[in-house]
Amino acid sequence: MNLRKASIEDAEEIVLELWLPLAREMEDISDYNELADELNKKELIDYRKNKLKEDNSVTVVSENEEALTGFATISTKVRSEIFSRGKYAKVNEIFVKENFRRKGIASDLLNRLFELAKKLNCEQVELNVNVENEPGMRLYENKGFESEKIKMVRDL
Repeated sequence: MNLRKASIEDAEEIVLELWLPLAREMEDISDYNELADELNKKELIDYRKNKLKEDNSVTVVSENEEALTGFATISTKVRSEIFSRGKYAKVNEIFVKENFRRKGIASDLLNRLFELAKKLNCEQVELNVNVENEPGMRLYENKGFESEKIKMVRDL
């Protein structure tokens, strides 16, 4: 398995083979993640291409000889000057195709994100995880993440 930074040329495969399956899995976990009725794949691919061009965002992909098998994305952020902590990285997305899970790929993707975050002078890495995503929570806890906040939502 090879890990590398994603390129613009990867955008279509990321969207169709990784991002949409991730979104569908997250939709099954919680109504909060319900997808739009109509998905314009061209717009989704253009959106991903724009994300890949952002200076404060990095996407890493895992691949075998045939296709991409997973991806993970971080973005860097700077806290308000009122706080003593500085720049941090946020894991926005991480996904591994189902038939490649439990092979260490997600762990490898996270390790690569940690390396990149250090190179970008980040002091901390954070992420959000759905409380029903038990495998994800176990992975993150095994990688040293600790619960710090609880996100609460309310429909209007």
